[in-house]
Amino acid sequence: PPLPYLPEMKGLVNPIGAGDTCSGVFLACLARGIAPADAFAHGLAAATASCQHLENARFAISDVAERWMPEVAVDTWREAAVDEPETAE
Repeated sequence: PPLPYLPEMKGLVNPIGAGDTCSGVFLACLARGIAPADAFAHGLAAATASCQHLENARFAISDVAERWMPEVAVDTWREAAVDEPETAE
């Protein structure tokens, strides 16, 4: 059945395969030596791009780099932590 168009989802067409896309791009970036937080940002951007099309995991690399990477922010645990536990001396 056709997926409903939800304006609040900003153009979501088909989310099928987005998780696999995220995982695949994340692992490919890690294999190339990209830092984990940056690799995850690439994975999230690719997954978002793949949601914009009817066919799963079909997207233009330029969409990832130009349209979605600027929208993705990944904080590491240390950057996002509000109250870090004190270390025992």
